[in-house]
Amino acid sequence: MRKLVGAALAALLVLSLAPGLAHAGKHRVPARVAEARSVALGYDLGDRFVSDGASAAEPILGPAERRALRAVREELRRWGRYTVVARPEEADLLVAIRLGPSASHSGVIGNGVSNGSGGLGGPFDSGGGLRRGSSYNVDTSTVDDMLIVYDGVEGRAGKRLWRASKEDGLAGDAPALVAQFRADVERTPAAAGKGETKPPQ
Repeated sequence: MRKLVGAALAALLVLSLAPGLAHAGKHRVPARVAEARSVALGYDLGDRFVSDGASAAEPILGPAERRALRAVREELRRWGRYTVVARPEEADLLVAIRLGPSASHSGVIGNGVSNGSGGLGGPFDSGGGLRRGSSYNVDTSTVDDMLIVYDGVEGRAGKRLWRASKEDGLAGDAPALVAQFRADVERTPAAAGKGETKPPQ
């Protein structure tokens, strides 16, 4: 009986941490991500999203961040699923990057994958190291590169819909984190049958 109660409580905990994510264990994205058509790019500074167009005023952002964002932009354009727009106000989604300290001096980031409702949790989130007071709930416990996708709400970052992190995940001309995002989007049922290419192997 005690084991049964424990299992039931564990199941409720998982569901409460990731509401509505029936497919989270298979790395699928929320419908909003699968249905979106436009994205704006920028940087996650831990306490706020800064669009690419407004980044010149942020001295914390250096050449490494700008190079990484250019590579993300080019990969999204090659993919062709989303239109990359300059103004966040015109975007369905906001895609933000954060580099680990090995590539940049702009801070420490998190690990895991989160497909969901803004808070950390679920089988692919570490859940540790949350920065208190941050509306973006950035995990600051490890040092990997991070790609985060937010709902675009009148040019501002709304609910966090997806994130993943990986050591050197934003390195090179074909960032691994973009490939992971693409694979997760393309394996989502809402994306099936619309002519997308298969996820990269």
